[in-house]
Amino acid sequence: QYAVELCQDSGEAPRLRERHLEFFLSLAERAALELEIPRNLEWLEVLEPEAANLRAAIDHGVATDPERALRISVALTAWWEVSGRFSAAESALERALAADPSPSPLRARALWTRGHFARYVQADTVADELFEQALELAESTGDESTQARALRAKGFRRMFRDPVGARPDLWRAFDLARRSGDAWALMSAAASLAWSYAWTDEFTEAERVCDEAQQVLERVGVRSGAHAPLPPAYCAMLRADHERCTELCQQALTAPHELGDPVYESCAQVFWAWDETS
Repeated sequence: QYAVELCQDSGEAPRLRERHLEFFLSLAERAALELEIPRNLEWLEVLEPEAANLRAAIDHGVATDPERALRISVALTAWWEVSGRFSAAESALERALAADPSPSPLRARALWTRGHFARYVQADTVADELFEQALELAESTGDESTQARALRAKGFRRMFRDPVGARPDLWRAFDLARRSGDAWALMSAAASLAWSYAWTDEFTEAERVCDEAQQVLERVGVRSGAHAPLPPAYCAMLRADHERCTELCQQALTAPHELGDPVYESCAQVFWAWDETS
């Protein structure tokens, strides 16, 4: 507080806040490349102590440069998700989007990101509206990566009640993700497609989708996340292929270099235990 008072009295505060925003924007965008895929744990250790600084940078960006506020908010997507800061993420994105209403690929990605977090706080109607807005804007601006993410989100929501009806959106998401080089969207669309086939007992097709996605990811030097082996593990469990189920569940659970998803990790534990008792 004393330092802030001195900066304000000397007239240095605006310049220092600008340098502060630029530094933490750069940090967030560097971390985004590492956290989303393959989600390196080391970057959580870098960002976690800077939570207050990141929040202050976003606040300053909203007040002075909404575009950079959107950039830092989008860049922090994976960190907000794995650290459970869903409400904070949605609040920051809401303010940044309100401050910069101009149509752009960045705004389309921010709309998708806000919808992603709205889903976590059970605001499903809001999430669906945001995904539709993101898709429309991404299509108009030619952003295939965000189109893939929005379509995957739509297909994922429909998949639980209508696995066959969800597939057109999910296949389109898969193709757009592959074409745009969006590894996260490709991995997520493939997993959703695989579940849609597994739930209709089309096990061979479920495994084929996962294998195809894995081959594409390996060609660009990306390991899949912890959830990728789960649809094939589920299929192996139902087929009573105990060896294959164990192998895939262990693969999902033993990745010390990556940060897994607790939901998917718990699923792997359930499949493995179910397989062991069958």
